[in-house]
Amino acid sequence: MVRWQATHCANTLNVCLGHKPFPDKFRHHVDVMLSPRPLLSPFQTVVVDDNKFGQHGSSLSEYSQLIWLYDHFLKVINDYEYVRIFQYRRFVSPNDIGNVCSHPWAKWTKARDISRYDDAFRRACSGEMFNHPFGFPETVLGQYKNTHIEDDILNFARFLVESNKFSHSDESAFLNSVKLIPACNMGVFKTSTLLWLLAELKDASQFMNTKYFTPRPGYQRRVTGFLLERLNSYLLLNKYSGHRRYGFHTIIADGPNIETTTNISS
Repeated sequence: MVRWQATHCANTLNVCLGHKPFPDKFRHHVDVMLSPRPLLSPFQTVVVDDNKFGQHGSSLSEYSQLIWLYDHFLKVINDYEYVRIFQYRRFVSPNDIGNVCSHPWAKWTKARDISRYDDAFRRACSGEMFNHPFGFPETVLGQYKNTHIEDDILNFARFLVESNKFSHSDESAFLNSVKLIPACNMGVFKTSTLLWLLAELKDASQFMNTKYFTPRPGYQRRVTGFLLERLNSYLLLNKYSGHRRYGFHTIIADGPNIETTTNISS
């Protein structure tokens, strides 16, 4: 295992997730790329296949790459104090930048303009930073069932209770929360925070190997990833309740109408 070195005296490792590479012109912002498939790119890429984590591993989506990071944490992170995680077309900016788009919780910017936002990728960090929480009109349960299958999040919550990861009050708070951090696995994390968070998420990912799990086709195939995202947000909001440590969700796009991953050509 290689120890990735960002820059001399840097305290922050920049990790990018994606089935596509970060824009090539700005590859200097990426220290290591975690991808579900080989990429034709100059990045130092670790390929974490969808099926690495068993029969239903593909349901994890990008959490496959994050669980791999947890499993190799000490060798990859080494003595870095912070880890910045971003995606091939999304990042967290410390400044409110970009333009209004179809996602009310985010702004968009063209790839060519990333040079304006070097501060969003700096490798000398002094604190944590996550995307701003967003208040949806419904609870997390209501928001989930609008775009996914309601039984899945109810079964996930039941699994968390019956495996002693949640109390019944935790279950209620999780399902009835009115705030969610979109793309909550991105941001700047203290290494201790990220290690704790990924341990919790890996443990919860065992849901896909239990009687509570139902495999889904098409877009819903990534069901465990969708559920872990909600848990990820819940854990961060609980840990940092009342603290202001939020940045701004920025999407790299060609225009304000943001497509879902399923509509983006591979």
